[in-house]
Amino acid sequence: MVLAIWDSHALNSHDRFGKPLTVLLSVIMSLLFICSLITSDVVAQVALIVSNTVMSNFYVWNIITGSLLETNFFKICIGISGLLYFGSRTEGKLGLLGFAQYVAVVMLASGIVASTVAFLSYVVSFDEQLFTPIYGPGGLLAGLTVAFAHQSPNSSPFEAFPAVTSQAFPLALGTVWTGIGIIYSPFNRDVIFLWSGAYFGWAYLRFVCHHDDGSIGNTTPEFEIVNFFPKMTRKYIKPFCNFCYGVMLLLGFFKNRKVPIPPAFSNGQVSSEIEAPSAPFPIIKQDAASERRRAKAMKLLDEKFAQIAQQEVQWQDDDESGEKSEKESSLTPAEIEVLKSKLTGKSPKAMGVSAEDDESWGLEEGAAKGQDKDK
Repeated sequence: MVLAIWDSHALNSHDRFGKPLTVLLSVIMSLLFICSLITSDVVAQVALIVSNTVMSNFYVWNIITGSLLETNFFKICIGISGLLYFGSRTEGKLGLLGFAQYVAVVMLASGIVASTVAFLSYVVSFDEQLFTPIYGPGGLLAGLTVAFAHQSPNSSPFEAFPAVTSQAFPLALGTVWTGIGIIYSPFNRDVIFLWSGAYFGWAYLRFVCHHDDGSIGNTTPEFEIVNFFPKMTRKYIKPFCNFCYGVMLLLGFFKNRKVPIPPAFSNGQVSSEIEAPSAPFPIIKQDAASERRRAKAMKLLDEKFAQIAQQEVQWQDDDESGEKSEKESSLTPAEIEVLKSKLTGKSPKAMGVSAEDDESWGLEEGAAKGQDKDK
């Protein structure tokens, strides 16, 4: 049951207790649980109650402390075990200051989202969420699982379950946590913490987190949010994610993100963990034989283009000569009507031909007969 037992490295005291902030958060959660067993006033002072936080008492620290309080023994065991397991690894990767910033962002975002949802629920349906305590370690635990996926996206967080990758674990945790909350109310208290903590933890590591090399966020495709969902659903989710990211770019966000600069390469040797950056355009080396083949191919291509151009010119000359011959051999309308009258035996006047046209046609015909007789 306890998450720390599922990995042999978690049994090492240095891994569990060598990270000061992880240990401090575990101690605070344990003390708050013990105090909740002694007096019920701890819930009113520490849990997120929107009416106490921003309306009547102004307990503004409740926005953060709500993620550290738990009154259920089963949940506090899961929360502390998950904090020791994932928190120690995340703190070792981000460092003390980076881990403190990440935890603060996750808990603050979870509290703000939960407060907003409770207020809107009251405005719309007059629900009693304004006076209902919201607390639990779900948001912090989900954020730590996302941070673990940021370090090792394709590895499994537990050796006993190699099929469950670190990217699939946050969604699996949220689904199981929400399902249990439907039938067991203590898990339902911090469902809103869990989902908001997972999302804003990813958003912070993806777009905001500053690294020592000057880069901002994580630009690798492995850490895209669609990779946290099953493969069969990614093709439907990715267009929506791309649209939202494009809208944020149009609004002026995320324009200062920097891609990590690879370290300098010394003596032409590259570390096994770093791949040498490829050139922007491939460099093609050509020998003498390939150059001759290229010149021959260009010559044949030029000859082919010359033949096509010569053929087009010939076609244009043929078209012009054909139009000229048709023009020379054409008859006027009057001559056509007179010819028809000769063939049919009708007078030109009956066919609507003038006497002048008929006379000219007769003279031409007589001249033609005289020439035949001379011959």
